[in-house]
Amino acid sequence: MKPVARPLVSALAALALLTGGAALAQEDHLVDAHTLIEAGELEHARQALLEAVDLDPNRVDLHFQLGLLELRLDNPEAAAFNFSVAAAAFGKRFDLVYNQAISLAEAGDFARASQLLQEAIDAGQIPGELRAQVLEALGDAQYEAGAFDLAARTYAQLFDLTGDTTAEYKTLLARFELGEREQLVVPLKRLRVPVGHRTSKLLADIYYDTGLAEYGERELKDARKRAVEEVNFEALTDVSVALASHYYLSERYAEAIELLVDLPTIEHDQLARYLLGIAYLATGEADAALRVFEAPLQNPSDAFLLLSMVAAGAGDDAQKANDLARHLVSKFAGELPRLARTELGIAALVAAAQAYEQTGRLDEAAGLASQIPRANLSPSQRVQLGDLHYRAGEYQAAATHYEEVLAQAAVDADIYLAAARNYADALLAQRRWGDAKRAYERVIALTPFDTVAYYHYGWALIGLNERPAAQEAFQTAAERGYEPARDVLAKHF
Repeated sequence: MKPVARPLVSALAALALLTGGAALAQEDHLVDAHTLIEAGELEHARQALLEAVDLDPNRVDLHFQLGLLELRLDNPEAAAFNFSVAAAAFGKRFDLVYNQAISLAEAGDFARASQLLQEAIDAGQIPGELRAQVLEALGDAQYEAGAFDLAARTYAQLFDLTGDTTAEYKTLLARFELGEREQLVVPLKRLRVPVGHRTSKLLADIYYDTGLAEYGERELKDARKRAVEEVNFEALTDVSVALASHYYLSERYAEAIELLVDLPTIEHDQLARYLLGIAYLATGEADAALRVFEAPLQNPSDAFLLLSMVAAGAGDDAQKANDLARHLVSKFAGELPRLARTELGIAALVAAAQAYEQTGRLDEAAGLASQIPRANLSPSQRVQLGDLHYRAGEYQAAATHYEEVLAQAAVDADIYLAAARNYADALLAQRRWGDAKRAYERVIALTPFDTVAYYHYGWALIGLNERPAAQEAFQTAAERGYEPARDVLAKHF
């Protein structure tokens, strides 16, 4: 529920008349800036304003104009800075404080935004005609900052002031975050018509939270039906996503896919695409997932790029996976430790390394694998990266990954066995005969019918010059039909 507030455009620019003495070159830049703004060329206008600001530091009013432009360019941190510079020069004028606050909110600093707005209210700076707008912005900032008790009180003040049903709904939403459930049901039902589908989503959350999944599903299905009847695409999308989320969490993946795949607005809704993609991944349909995740890759968000990499890695298109791997590594150059802090980031990096290997780029694959911090790797991922290092001829790096899996207390039996086998192979490749011998003995103890393990065990014994024991190991493998073992016996014994 991120705040959506409009900046206040004040008469501050008129203060330029009091500063006097502006250079002609500066005025040229200002004319250029305003012409460019009218033409919609905002980035060029920004450059012209920056030039104007540099030419005369006394024109502090230009920081106000620059702040407004930075907001339009979606640069909220820069906007907040410029409004703060103007406020430092002209005092805490309300329009400056308000614009600084909504810029901070857009930048995600909701605590500071709510503090500034509350200080303005306490100082009695709010014009009467703007009080409702400011109260709503304050309540939204408090809500996003997690101060739900303060948000509930602010929204209640807004409702008392305006009687607006949206303010009443937001009050109930904040109370929900404070842990209220049954108390909210009746007032929310009264708001179904004036407020719309948002009340049904909140009611459904209440039902699901109290173990009444059937009630929650019924509420969302009824809201979806109303949205279809009213041809309300926004409501249809929101409710479909809410219902699909509950299907996904209940592992009803096919129902989530059916709900979302034909949604008319899915191309324009990131959350709907995200849910559809991960539902496809959950059902093993990696190629279908990749088609969904590729849609926003013209200007990819981190999540979509990572999920695209995971889907490509699980699919059959090696070249597509390779292309995405290059994109991933380029985008996160120098940030791999940060990326590896999340489960999704780790999965994407492992998939990227494997994609390099699949297209024959072993050195790059091993190089990327060596940069992935091992702390957050799952046992399966450790084995996968160990295998990659092994195939690249980096046997010690491979052995380290396998050894870490074998040292863990609780590992899936199949993963543990794979790590044990591959660890022994990595030791043998390094000619660490004694370590390899002990490693193969562990494998044989785990799975006595592993014919290939006996064959490799024989070579470890040869390295230790234990020929009778080696002959016995080769003989066991040969008796089980392993042709390379028969060749060794024929040539060397």
